[in-house]
Amino acid sequence: MANHPKLVDHEIHRIPVEDFELNYQEYLKDDDDDEKQQVSKASKTRANNGLSYRMKGLFDGFDGKDLKNVIRHIRQRNPRNGEVFTNFMLSGKMEKVVDQHVRDCVHHFARIHPDTGRILGALRGNDFFNFGGLHNNLGNTGKVYLDNLIRGKCGKRKIHKFKPVIDEHSYGKIGDEGKKPVKPTPVTPVTPVTPVTPTPPPAKPRSPTEPSYPAISEKVSDFGLDFEIEREKCLRNKTLFEDPEFPANNKSLYYSNPPRDRVIWKRPGEIIANPQLITQGESRFDVKQGALGDCWFLAALANITLYDALFYRVVPPNQSFTENYAGIFHFQFWHYGKWVDVVVDDRLPTVNNQLYYLHSQDNTEFWSALVEKAYAKLHGGYENLDGGTTAEALEDFTGGLTEYFDLRRSDKATTLAALVKGMEMGSLFGCSIDADANIKEAQLRNGLVCGHAYSITAIHNLSFHGEDLTLMRLRNPWGNEKEWNGAWSDGSSEWTKIDAATKKQLDVQFARDGEFWISFDDFFQNFTQMELCNLTAEIFDEIAEMTGVNRATETHDEHQWHEVMEDGNWSSKEGTAGGCNNNPATYPNNPQFATYFTAPETSIESDGNVTVIVAVLQKYRRELRTQRKDLLPIGVSIYQANGARKSLTSQFFSQTRPIARTSVFVNTREVTVRFRVPPGEYVIVPCTFDAYDDADFLLRVYANGTLRTNLL
Repeated sequence: MANHPKLVDHEIHRIPVEDFELNYQEYLKDDDDDEKQQVSKASKTRANNGLSYRMKGLFDGFDGKDLKNVIRHIRQRNPRNGEVFTNFMLSGKMEKVVDQHVRDCVHHFARIHPDTGRILGALRGNDFFNFGGLHNNLGNTGKVYLDNLIRGKCGKRKIHKFKPVIDEHSYGKIGDEGKKPVKPTPVTPVTPVTPVTPTPPPAKPRSPTEPSYPAISEKVSDFGLDFEIEREKCLRNKTLFEDPEFPANNKSLYYSNPPRDRVIWKRPGEIIANPQLITQGESRFDVKQGALGDCWFLAALANITLYDALFYRVVPPNQSFTENYAGIFHFQFWHYGKWVDVVVDDRLPTVNNQLYYLHSQDNTEFWSALVEKAYAKLHGGYENLDGGTTAEALEDFTGGLTEYFDLRRSDKATTLAALVKGMEMGSLFGCSIDADANIKEAQLRNGLVCGHAYSITAIHNLSFHGEDLTLMRLRNPWGNEKEWNGAWSDGSSEWTKIDAATKKQLDVQFARDGEFWISFDDFFQNFTQMELCNLTAEIFDEIAEMTGVNRATETHDEHQWHEVMEDGNWSSKEGTAGGCNNNPATYPNNPQFATYFTAPETSIESDGNVTVIVAVLQKYRRELRTQRKDLLPIGVSIYQANGARKSLTSQFFSQTRPIARTSVFVNTREVTVRFRVPPGEYVIVPCTFDAYDDADFLLRVYANGTLRTNLL
């Protein structure tokens, strides 16, 4: 974390750093001074000092805060799986189960259309007759998911049709029927938008004569495009789809900085003969950056190609360039608490007959370019994707909640505690080694590749030469011989000293498959970044529905995150934009959420406390860039307040310290804080740094015990 100046004479010091672009944020400063809070901006460059993310309370529930005590917990936990913590999503076990499912049941996956006589079963159609797409090489998970879609077996996840707002200058929540709409942009229903200058608003109440907020129902159509209906309409009329909501023109490309080259919109069939949606299965090599500064988006997109069950939630398998092709495609994203289906046509920006933005290494493959177009539509245009964080896109692809560790600023015990807890909760883990800016994905002498994403799939503790040793299993998504070649690598001398029963328990396999074991010490010494994406029970339920594979059954894993979400807004008009507690008179006006936690039935700590992650996400700021509205510095505080039935007062806040908080406010889409507390009642207060700043937000609370929230 960057060094912050001391606060003198009750002044607020703003830190002049550049605007954000990549995936590093600064907050959770370990500072016990609650008198004044600080504001910082997310930086392009990583912090020089401190942790990028510091997980407070990570050791609560362990007997001690050192490495030996964490290792002891690994040995004591989960006797049914021996001493191995295995991540179901990353270990490849799901792939093996689905593959067996395909082999056992292939003859069942066929159905005849009563009118056309076509074979509709996903597996039979793809394997034998190429229905569903010539050379559209779906993975086994995609095939099973497609068959379940055809059979009507998938339906737990509610998908909303995405509809852009009618007024390009107005964004707000597309709310569920009956919910009070939030109103993010100061416009009237009948007059033009008041010009917005980039200067920050003064910290004083707004004049009653300023524009009011319209109800979002006045700005948003009730229904968006339906993929099946629009495709059938085009097939019936023998026309190619043209998206009326995201036209092939300059308005969709930019709002302020036009491309330097002359852009021509073309369909894939106009660029190359025999275009395909997916060739040779999805791969991280399908994601190559173009002229747009959205590497943050590409990094997340490459990540989900590693996990079929997540990939096909974003890229539905019921579309192709052959079977029922009509120039229309659809993709699904998590969007501010809801899953939305974004329909687009396949007209893509080109320069000199080449894709101008994201493209695949294989010039016949177009899924990645179409996903980028759908994501651009979701946020109002391609230029709106310029600059962001990988965490932002990862969440939009999974619906999960992402946290980061800078391993150079962490310590071994903290890192291992995070791994153990995350493995038990089913989080996705990735790790990488920083690369030289001029040398991408260079292989080191030890076999590891810089600038390359690895998956962490298991942790095991064993006794070696009379000492505790923690081993980790990593997976290189390339699936080839580029593996770690040091101690505990494939065929190394260390394995000759391990008995056959232990190797069988670990499922040790020596092959050029990208999977290898490495000691925790070597991992910590060589890797520089670790990323975990927390997934909820609902996500695993849907994956089970898609694939027929139940995580709990296959892994004997009963530990899952429970999640609640609450929509809210900071409104100067409604008196709910109180700012941080540097403003004691207005701070209590912020929305306050009473939250009750119950103890988890089982947990790694076994001390009865609850592990909690609170996240506050500000909504629509990317879409509002056309008005020069940037991200606001935001934060959140949590207070213990048993029996709270109405909003807490200034007196309460003046006398009570928060039990957890983000003590540095940062202008990023989402801030998080992790902590452990006894079961009970707490109040969560999200806020902006300055009072009278208007914005919408989504509050998410993850806990390993059950929980409930309500607005006070």
